[in-house]
Amino acid sequence: MRLNIYGHGGSYNHGNEAIVRGVKEIFPSCDIILHSMLQESDYTYNLDDVCRIESMKVDFKKYSFNHITIKLYEIMTGKKDRRYDFIYKPFFDKIKKGEIYLLEAGDQYCENDSHRSMYAYINKKIRDKGGLTVMLGCTVNEEFLANENVIEDLNNYCLIVARESITYNALLKHNVRTKIILAPDPAFRLNAQEIKLPEIFSNNEVIGINTGFLKQGNEAYYDSLVNNAINLVDYILNNTTYNIALIPHVNWNYKDSDIRTLELIKNHFSDSKRIEIIQDNPAPVQKYIFSKCKYLFALRTHACIPSIASRVPTIVTGYKVKSTGIVYDIYPKEFELLAHVQSLKNSNVFVDKLLWLQENEEKVREYSAKNIPSYIEKTSIIREEIMNLYNENNRG
Repeated sequence: MRLNIYGHGGSYNHGNEAIVRGVKEIFPSCDIILHSMLQESDYTYNLDDVCRIESMKVDFKKYSFNHITIKLYEIMTGKKDRRYDFIYKPFFDKIKKGEIYLLEAGDQYCENDSHRSMYAYINKKIRDKGGLTVMLGCTVNEEFLANENVIEDLNNYCLIVARESITYNALLKHNVRTKIILAPDPAFRLNAQEIKLPEIFSNNEVIGINTGFLKQGNEAYYDSLVNNAINLVDYILNNTTYNIALIPHVNWNYKDSDIRTLELIKNHFSDSKRIEIIQDNPAPVQKYIFSKCKYLFALRTHACIPSIASRVPTIVTGYKVKSTGIVYDIYPKEFELLAHVQSLKNSNVFVDKLLWLQENEEKVREYSAKNIPSYIEKTSIIREEIMNLYNENNRG
C-alpha cells in the first residue's frame, strides 16, 4: 500500500515534520509520498529519510503568463476555485484511483473560509478521480460546523481522524456522516534523535521555554504572553538554580519565527549565563532536547507533544482547541497544566504554574509513566482503519 500525504506546508514548522515522521512510524513498511508546499524546507530537515518528496503546487510569479491566465479566467467566469486546477496541477495529475490520500489536517479547518474552501476543492478533486481521502489528525472549531458547505465537504472524506475529544464530539454532534475515529496526533509516535546537548544542560537542571508569535485571532494576547515569560525567567534566575533553554519551534522567517520572541526575552537577561537560545533543529533532535528538560513551558502544540510523550511535566499555553483538547484527553482536569492565553493578563500565571509543578512534580510524573504509553499506543487504530479502508476499496 502506498500513502500520499498532502496539505503539508513545509518543515519550517516542525509540527508538520513531526506528523510525517509519525505517520512513517505508524506505517513502517509503506511507501510514503509527501506532496509538499515547500520542498526545500523538507530537505533542510532531512525529511527525505522517511518519504519521497514531490511538489504539490506550481508557484506563479506575478504577471507571468500563468498568473495572467488565472486572473482572466476568474474575471470572465466569476469563479475562483478553478485557480486550484492551475496551482495544484502537479498533484492533481498524479492522483490514482484506489490510493490513500492523507490530508495533514492539523488545524487547517480552523483557518479562514478561503483556506477551508481550497481544501474542500482538493478533497473533491481527489474523490472524483477515485482517490480515498482521510482527514488525519484534525482539529475543527465547532463554530465552523454550522456552515453547510463545511459539512458537505467533511461528508466527502472517506475517513476522519480527530486528534482530541473536543473535535470528535463536535463532529458527532453535528451529524457528520463520514466515519469518525478518535486517535492521538501521529506526532506522538516521533522518535528522538540523541545529540550532544547544548552547554546550558551541563551543570544544572533546565527549564525549557517555547513561545513565539500568535495568530488566528489571538494576536491581542501577545504582550501578555511575553510578559509572563519574562516574569517566569526572572523568577527562575532569582529564586532557583535552574538553567533556562529557550527553544524555537516555528521558523518561517524572522517575522514569523519563534526566535524573534525568544531573542526579546533573552535580551532582558543579557548578563545571565544561565539562559540560552537553542539553535533550530529537526523534530527528532528537538524531541531529545525536550526530553532532557525538567519542565517545559510551551506555546506550540507540537512542542508540547514530544515533551508530553517524553513524560516531561509540561505547561501548555492553550490558545487553540487542539492543545486544550489534547491535555484534557491525557490528564485529569485537576492537573493545572493549562495556561490559557486569555488568563495571561495576570503577568504571574507562568510563575504560579511553576510553583504548582514544583509541588506536584512527582504526581505528574507517576501519572505520565502509567498512562502516556497506553495513550500513544492508541495511534494503532489509525493503521487499522486506513488499512481497512484501502482493502475494502481494492478487493480483487
